[in-house]
Amino acid sequence: MAIQNIQYLKTRTLLSDKGTYLLMLESRGHLMIEVGKRGAMALEPGFYLYVGSAFGPGGIKARVGRHLSADKPLRWHIDYLRRVTTVREVCISYDPRQLESKWVDA
Repeated sequence: MAIQNIQYLKTRTLLSDKGTYLLMLESRGHLMIEVGKRGAMALEPGFYLYVGSAFGPGGIKARVGRHLSADKPLRWHIDYLRRVTTVREVCISYDPRQLESKWVDA
């Protein structure tokens, strides 16, 4: 399935609507990082994609804004990755359907 209804946005244009998002992350070096209870994880140079959904309070603006913020408590696995990667692109759909698994399978 192709990803549909995607808007490429900058953070200042994010809406509080619910939806699904994709972060394109870039790692520039060979790293070994600690990822919460999972322990050590090797991170190779290259691009990584993270797909998430934002159907809770604050919607896309709150969730993506949190991922882009540098100063936050480490709660999810993505938080550990964000400490050592750069966000290169954010793709967003404000479609009311939960598209997370469809995007991952695409």
